[in-house]
Amino acid sequence: MKRENANSTGQRPPSPRVALLAAMLVFVLYVTYVSTGTGQALYLASKEWLPYDNRQHFGMSKRFMLRYGHVVFLFLLLIL
Repeated sequence: MKRENANSTGQRPPSPRVALLAAMLVFVLYVTYVSTGTGQALYLASKEWLPYDNRQHFGMSKRFMLRYGHVVFLFLLLIL
């Protein structure tokens, strides 16, 4: 009995078509994130959470929430 492309849990990996559709969905969500200004809104909200001195002390860059938003989409593409 031969197992075809099974991972450690015994499940088959997604087909290339499913992976391509998922990548396109992530891309559309990313374009929406950038074009709606959600990153800028997160940046402005993050300025209210901590004063500038505290953010500098903890090593949080000026636009860290904007960058974390980009990291989420890049990570999603990485795991596809």
